[in-house]
Amino acid sequence: MTYRPEIDGLRAIAVCSVILFHLGLGVFSGGYVGVDIFFVISGYLITTIIITDQEAGRFSLLGFYERRMRRILPALFFVLGASALAAWVLLRPTEMRDFSSSLASATASVSNIYFRKTSGYFDPSGELRPLLHTWSLGVEEQFYLLFPAFLLLLWKRGYTTIIAAIALLGIGSLVAAQVRITDHPVSTFFYLQTRGWELILGSLLAFFLTRKKRLPLPSTVMNLGAICGLAMILYAVSRFDQETSVPGLWALVPTLGAALIIMCANQDTLVGRFLSTRILVWVGLISYSLYLWHQPLLAFTRIRYGSELPSHILASVIAATLFLSVLSWRFIETPFRRPRLSARATFVASGSAAVVLLAFGLAGRNTDGFESYYYANRLSEPQKAIYSLVKSHTKGDLRSEMGDDGACNFWSGHPNSLSHSRFRACAEQHGKAVLVLGDSHGMNLYNALYRAKYSKFLIGLVQPGCRPHRNLARCQYDDLPAFVKENRLNISKVLFHQSGSPLMNPTTAFSIREDNIRITTDYLNGLSQLIDVVWIGPQPEARVDFRNIDDLVFNGLKIGEHAIRTFVTLDLEIHKILKHQKIRFQYFSLVDALKIDPSFLLVGNCFTYRDGDHFSVCGEKIVGERLKPLLSKDSISRAE
Repeated sequence: MTYRPEIDGLRAIAVCSVILFHLGLGVFSGGYVGVDIFFVISGYLITTIIITDQEAGRFSLLGFYERRMRRILPALFFVLGASALAAWVLLRPTEMRDFSSSLASATASVSNIYFRKTSGYFDPSGELRPLLHTWSLGVEEQFYLLFPAFLLLLWKRGYTTIIAAIALLGIGSLVAAQVRITDHPVSTFFYLQTRGWELILGSLLAFFLTRKKRLPLPSTVMNLGAICGLAMILYAVSRFDQETSVPGLWALVPTLGAALIIMCANQDTLVGRFLSTRILVWVGLISYSLYLWHQPLLAFTRIRYGSELPSHILASVIAATLFLSVLSWRFIETPFRRPRLSARATFVASGSAAVVLLAFGLAGRNTDGFESYYYANRLSEPQKAIYSLVKSHTKGDLRSEMGDDGACNFWSGHPNSLSHSRFRACAEQHGKAVLVLGDSHGMNLYNALYRAKYSKFLIGLVQPGCRPHRNLARCQYDDLPAFVKENRLNISKVLFHQSGSPLMNPTTAFSIREDNIRITTDYLNGLSQLIDVVWIGPQPEARVDFRNIDDLVFNGLKIGEHAIRTFVTLDLEIHKILKHQKIRFQYFSLVDALKIDPSFLLVGNCFTYRDGDHFSVCGEKIVGERLKPLLSKDSISRAE
């Protein structure tokens, strides 16, 4: 197979896009599509190798798997081992349990399946998961396991049959991705079934480019094709964001862009010469190590210093990533690619390393993150007391603790998913319902009112991440007006509540996202034409790092003054903006109602937050009791 430096340059574009996205730089909001580009490159390269070896009569499955192991496993296992050491030092048991599970999954090439079950790629918690990026290796390794055998089964039937079968597989995978992306975005993002078409695109490209009778394209066409490909990639990297439906049809933009570059870019084209520059080729050569190292270094740094990293720390992380990647490429990747070890020795070494990593991962998972050792050996007596308190109130997840009394207090993520027979029966029994609308903070509010027995007929239409200004296809906002119209006589009012953080810019200096407030206001105004609506203002977020027991001891279990001041200011700014607009809904200040001060973090024996911005179960009870009389008044608008 002829070496093509422009493909290494394309690798450089892909890996830099992913890293810059994970650094949180807004201009690279679609940088995650670097993985889609990698998939196309991988599909092209491995299929080219298989075709070349098969036509030369030297292809074997065992040899193929051996080469893949030499290419992937040594550097991967080294980074996994280094990450395990860092996790042992830095992580608390709850985090260590999650890390250990992800370590075992990454070792077994199924981390994409693990992360599908535990979180979305774009969840805020994702930036604190050191091995989240290994999901893509899981997809590739599963593809490598199945695809060569599939090709061999069809090989004697000829190219036409092979290409037709592969194309059908790819089209089926793309159709499945597009169909499922709306209702099942997480599994669609992570699974081979809906990612396979990107690798198959590269595979089809390999069959096209290795055909001996292929007609050469004019140089002008080649130049334009390569330029269009690069433009498509740059568009996706800069214009896509977390709400773009990838890997559905939108993913054709970066993947077809990568295919155009592979097909058209060569040393006679502008793009080919650009991608073949020494710096891009060098970055492409170490791109695998760069990809392996960047996420653990970023995640562990954020765990240690917080999510909002100052520029000098980010610069240090980038430098460390580059340094370790060069060492990893030079002393691990390169030597293992050379067949100095026999195939048997390669399998034995890889298997031994996998057994050690799996044993550590399974031990961490089965001992709740080595909790007994941590508690006995890593904590002082004051820390032990706080650790036990925090653990008892922060275990479990919000979704699993949502209230449902089996009667007429219940919740759903979407009005179409409500039990309409249950709704009608409750309306006949209790009259009008109160609807709680919002995101995960809306889930908190629903639970608080549920625990306070606020209403005999209370329904939560709440989903994590769903806000009027982030109205994803799965969210409830578009279908709610029709539901309200249909059931207007059986609904008394809608209480809307969402997280305040998205209404502020994520910078150290306080500033408002007026665009998000305007979108929210417009939506609530429209809904208010159908029903009474109350915007329950943002709740003060504790923003306490529960992982850092030392800080909790030092601060005396208090909420920081800065966190409280931030949400007091946000509440005042929202109220100020609404005063100068024509609004049909009411605004209720949660800051005024709860009167949260630093001591609110611990009320009696209740640790009031389950994480940095959501109330715990006992916190919901306290909040519900404080709100119940205030929200029962005839007028609940904020006093002027």
